[in-house]
Amino acid sequence: MVPDIVLRFEPSTVGHLGSNMYSHLPNAVAELIANAYDADAKVVVVKVGADELGDFVSVIDNGHGMSLEDLASKYLRIGRNRRNELQTGMSESGQRKVSGKKGIGKLALFGVGHLVEVVTSRRESGALHRVSLDYEKMLSSEGEYRPDVNSSPRDSQRHGTQITIRRLVRSSPIRTDDLRRSLARLFDYGDSTFRLFVENKRGDKVEVTKEARLDGISSQFEWGLEDPRLEDVVGPTNWSFISAQEIKGRIISAASPLDGTNRGVALYASGRLINEPEFFGASESSHAFSYLTGFIDVSYLDEVKPDVIATDRRAINWEAEEPSELRVVLAAVLRAIALDWRKSRRDRQKERAEQRTGTNFVEWTSTLRGPESAALQSILQTIAEPESRLSNEAQDKIIDDLKSIAPEYADLHWRHMHDSIKVAALDEYKAGRYIDAVDEAIKRYISEVHLRLGREIAEASSLMDQAFSENGQGISVFAKYREVSGSRITESTVRNVQKGQRLLSGGVISGVRNLLDHQEKRWLLENGAFTDQDCLDILSTLSHLLRRLEGSTQQNPRPQR
Repeated sequence: MVPDIVLRFEPSTVGHLGSNMYSHLPNAVAELIANAYDADAKVVVVKVGADELGDFVSVIDNGHGMSLEDLASKYLRIGRNRRNELQTGMSESGQRKVSGKKGIGKLALFGVGHLVEVVTSRRESGALHRVSLDYEKMLSSEGEYRPDVNSSPRDSQRHGTQITIRRLVRSSPIRTDDLRRSLARLFDYGDSTFRLFVENKRGDKVEVTKEARLDGISSQFEWGLEDPRLEDVVGPTNWSFISAQEIKGRIISAASPLDGTNRGVALYASGRLINEPEFFGASESSHAFSYLTGFIDVSYLDEVKPDVIATDRRAINWEAEEPSELRVVLAAVLRAIALDWRKSRRDRQKERAEQRTGTNFVEWTSTLRGPESAALQSILQTIAEPESRLSNEAQDKIIDDLKSIAPEYADLHWRHMHDSIKVAALDEYKAGRYIDAVDEAIKRYISEVHLRLGREIAEASSLMDQAFSENGQGISVFAKYREVSGSRITESTVRNVQKGQRLLSGGVISGVRNLLDHQEKRWLLENGAFTDQDCLDILSTLSHLLRRLEGSTQQNPRPQR
């Protein structure tokens, strides 16, 4: 007997569950794709076309198709729970977990078009069935609508279903690229045997892949929810929950801020979207949330009873116990990832700034021994902050200016030491060999005194005594200033400066060089008897003495009376 092909309903149901709930084309088409997946289809093509009847959208699959009995008892039965009937929750082949369960997806089509044509053939049935559903006729019926049905012979080996939506209720053209991206965000099937395509009016066919969800997004960092290293980011408690519930997916940060359509983390169950992208109550004041997107599988929610997933699969009932617990964990995970993003992005921006300017920030700041090191680190960190609005050019200019203000080993430079002293001591100072730095600088000073005096004196203390004596036989370091016009320098001042040069020079030899020559260097350093600050102070003293020496003149012995 031919089954009675009839759709029974309250007329208002079609409006409530169809045109009112599913006004977006991708969401409506997604219901047909889910049906094809549950029917074990290997390939599904969403075709956007036009013919003599006008524009249309078709969903064509090679699933097991439907017989007249299937049409009557399954497809045209509103509210049928496919999972309850199958009991196992698996598809007819037993190879796929069924994703549909509410049985109202077919009404979604009337949200985008008022005429639905179903063409289907069951495997090995040898028959092709056509059913036409008219929205206006359906609403004017008395709750029992009999669609147009006809059947014809077909090759028994051919099977599948094509559902075409006509009389589209939209004025704007359908952009297949946008449709492809939207469909990619609605599905997360992990079955490699299932392929989905979108075909435009020219016949160009493009596959819908998971990667299409990221079209136009330049990814910078990524966090995998199955990667054990994530525990270090989110903490052991959140990681234990993720592992126990077998939550999978990834969070991605873009290189630049995302627009509202791409921002947020979407949730999936059994391969289908169940919650629109959001941040689950985590404070979005963090700059990081402008960059984050992601896709997370929480299929365990699909088994929760009563159902916690909204009919249109765009939101979850977060007040229920299981979703409420999940929401807390997801918010904590995203806050932790936002902090990790901040650190990672700062490190990346710092690395790029170092490459552009040829400067290693850590090595640079480590050459400063004083409190200025912390200040320099703070400035460089601010420049590399993720929130920084400075362009690369502005960052580079600031870094170059800082390098001129605070060059490497700035403590040495800031004292404006004599060039000869810097040349003599720099290599040893940079290597942290402060005693050797002072020793080399003293040698340079002794050499310069010998050169100025014009004769060799082996013992350094005697050299200083003779070179800067006040008996008129050595070098005068201040006498020339008496010769300046209008000079108020007295003879006693000249003698005092000369005496000071002799005593300071002799003090460096006695108090420094002799100390370093006769004591263990390691002991001096380890016990704080000689520090980097001592080194700089002595080098500064030698710089002063050397500058005085450069302005010296040879003394002439006073005539005897």
